[in-house]
Amino acid sequence: MDGSPEFDKRARGDRAKNLLDDPVLQDALAEIRSNIHAQWEALSVDDSDTLYRLKVAIHTLNSIERQLENYVEERDVDILQEDIEKKYKDRT
Repeated sequence: MDGSPEFDKRARGDRAKNLLDDPVLQDALAEIRSNIHAQWEALSVDDSDTLYRLKVAIHTLNSIERQLENYVEERDVDILQEDIEKKYKDRT
């Protein structure tokens, strides 16, 4: 990344999109999520410490995916904004 905010936003968004589209990463995330749910179902109700840890783990996993999606959206908005600015500039 060359340090310019536009490049950073776009490069980050491109990399995030590649990660979200990567079947190996998606399989890994699905397997982790499945393991967390399996552990959750096997716990006794009085194991509040483990329940809490699993809740944090699933929340963290969801947050990572959500942040990657946000990076892609930021990139898309940046591209659309640039297109609008070019069209406006061409009119003047």
